[in-house]
Amino acid sequence: LYITQLSFRCAKFDNPGFLSLITGLKNNNHLKSLDLYSTNINLEICTALSSTLESCKSISSLEISNNKLTKDMVQKLSESFLKRTKSLEFLGLENTNLDALGIKELCLGLNVNQSIKHVNISNNLFQEEEAKEISHFISNTISLEMLNLSNIFFNTESWGFINEGLRVNSTLQVLLLESNKIEKVDFLKLSESIGKHKSLKQLQLGDNGLDETCGGDVASVISESSCLETINLKSNFIRAAGLTPLLHALKINYSVKSLNIRKNQIKNEGAEIVADYIKGSGCYLEDLDCGSNSIGEAGGVYLFNSLKGNKSLKRINFSDNELADCSAGALCDMLKENSTIEVINIENNMISNSGAQSLADGVQESKSLHTLNIENNGLSQFGALTVLRARLTNLRVKVISSEVKQFITSLGQ
Repeated sequence: LYITQLSFRCAKFDNPGFLSLITGLKNNNHLKSLDLYSTNINLEICTALSSTLESCKSISSLEISNNKLTKDMVQKLSESFLKRTKSLEFLGLENTNLDALGIKELCLGLNVNQSIKHVNISNNLFQEEEAKEISHFISNTISLEMLNLSNIFFNTESWGFINEGLRVNSTLQVLLLESNKIEKVDFLKLSESIGKHKSLKQLQLGDNGLDETCGGDVASVISESSCLETINLKSNFIRAAGLTPLLHALKINYSVKSLNIRKNQIKNEGAEIVADYIKGSGCYLEDLDCGSNSIGEAGGVYLFNSLKGNKSLKRINFSDNELADCSAGALCDMLKENSTIEVINIENNMISNSGAQSLADGVQESKSLHTLNIENNGLSQFGALTVLRARLTNLRVKVISSEVKQFITSLGQ
């Protein structure tokens, strides 16, 4: 029996005990994952950790986020582990108070390392000097596939350095830039660099304050990219006006399979635009999240009607959108005709017992559905029973609902 994963997440050890524990791992040649998130490591602990990591060369994942790292601590890691180990693939350094000297030491080690694939340095207050070092790392890495730069709030000059690195990089597949509140002028230049990237598959841009004028910039990224598969734009302000160029670009890009536009205030008007895209011949998406957009009853009907002949979408999320019984009726009609949809999330809406009958009819006749989430729709036990009976007819379908669970529990009692 070998220990391959070890987590001390949020543990509060005394210094001697922690030292003994870290040192005791030296002879373990099977440990692959070590999690020291929020464990208050200091220089002494970091020195012991570095020595242990140098001996234990099987570790591929190191999580030390939420620890305050000084330049000397990062130097220990950089010299004794990053430069001398080829097994490390994931490094978590979120919220570690890295400064210019610390990030320079880190990047020196990362530039030598030939195995690092995933680096998380989000939630650190980086400025121009740090951005320059990160850019140098992005430019020179031969193995990096995922980089998390969320919640950093770069200024214009800093984004300029990041753009330089992205233009040269040819290994990145996943780029997380969430919660950065990117200025319009910076996003325009950033989108130009990302659009020309040759390996990027997943782009996370949630919670950046992007408005409808940025829809065209995102469209440019989609149009130019040849391998982008996932775009996350949740919690922005794209609205209906920004959707038009974005969805037009998706019609000519075969590679994008997942789009998240949750919480973008698209409302009923935006739902119509999305519906027109879905029912057209240029929809290649498999996953679509339109949750929390105030779509309303009419918007729900538009969307479900548009899905009747769609052949690509497998998973849809229309949760928290003020959908009611008319939407449930349209959903039922769609399920009778659509042969590809597998997962539907309509939780946190306003579907009543009357709508539950429509849902039941759809569940009974669906040829492809296997998961229906109707959590928090105000169904009574009668409504739950209606859906449950349909589920017993079509055993392939899993219905997620607290009302259904409560009814089953009551039967047991």
